[in-house]
Amino acid sequence: MSFAREGSSPFIPTKFMTYLIELKREFKAKQGLESPIRRSKNLPSLQPSDGCSLVLKVGIEFNESQLGPRGWFVDTDSLEGFLDEICQRLSKNKWTEIFDFRPTFELVTKWVFEQLESNITQLQYIEIENQTLGSKTRYDKN
Repeated sequence: MSFAREGSSPFIPTKFMTYLIELKREFKAKQGLESPIRRSKNLPSLQPSDGCSLVLKVGIEFNESQLGPRGWFVDTDSLEGFLDEICQRLSKNKWTEIFDFRPTFELVTKWVFEQLESNITQLQYIEIENQTLGSKTRYDKN
């Protein structure tokens, strides 16, 4: 059976289909940075005293030709320890006490990418979603 119109060339795929696996972990963390705008207006912090509810998302991209004999590219169970370790570190203390740099969500997301990149083949992105304040920050390899 052919799907080509009469007289036309049959469809020949020139590109493999790509897959994206997304792993996620939920945790609480305290950033520890003050909002200069809220401070200048004498407004209280939006960050709860017990920390914000965050979701760490890790994206791994690969193409169809990279699927192994078991039908997968990566055993996601083997990555659990790396993700749990990162989330534990981020939730242990205020980020201002953990990092030597100013821990904005942008810089922390980049830091997480750099920590995981050597352990996760074809890491595509890291995203940290702040569910408490309704924002997402993504650091993408591209």
